[in-house]
Amino acid sequence: MDQQSTHADGSLAPDSALAARDLSPEEFRAAFRNHAAGVAIVTADPGDGPVGMTATSVFSVSATPPLLVFSVSELSSATPGILAADSVVVHLLGADQTELAKRFATSGIDVGLFCATPSVTLSRNVGRKAAFEMLVTGDFIDAETARRRGLVNRVAAPDALDAEVEALLARILDKPRVALELGKALFYRQLEAGLPDALADASRTMACNMAHETALEGVQAFIDKRPPAWRG
Repeated sequence: MDQQSTHADGSLAPDSALAARDLSPEEFRAAFRNHAAGVAIVTADPGDGPVGMTATSVFSVSATPPLLVFSVSELSSATPGILAADSVVVHLLGADQTELAKRFATSGIDVGLFCATPSVTLSRNVGRKAAFEMLVTGDFIDAETARRRGLVNRVAAPDALDAEVEALLARILDKPRVALELGKALFYRQLEAGLPDALADASRTMACNMAHETALEGVQAFIDKRPPAWRG
């Protein structure tokens, strides 16, 4: 991955000469398309020896020019070196580079810090038992384990990722838009509500959905044993 110049606050600006020579916009897009929500290693040499850290917060901002951002923690021993360096190198890792990622990663619990902030989002995305085990052991997990625990829906090899995404997207787009809109809005609303309010909201949404012409057509098509003719 391309080197980038770094500002004092840790934000990055592209080295335009290096970006133009080493990484095209198409290559940059392809790299991040295969790196969705992945892991990267950030390395630098401020002049007194190389430093590195594992980062899960690397995001593309622009392809023309190639530009990315990542966040660094004040608690990381690598942060001073990364901020002091004239440039950094961002390495986008693949599924076969787990051991390399571990070399540059430290679990908070191993240095006496319970990962309090991550526990909030983690406990809302996986089961409580699995979440608590991850938080108190600090163990690293592979992609398949992440899928089994519900952190991700699917796992695909890099060369199959685009096809997997297209297949999932096609299945979703095949469904009636109004049902998707109502369902998505309800799904996220009810997560923030208590059980009685969530059930009441779900009942209202179901009533509105059933009264819509899309649902009426779907039910009638089911009775008639024919494909539904969706409008819009």
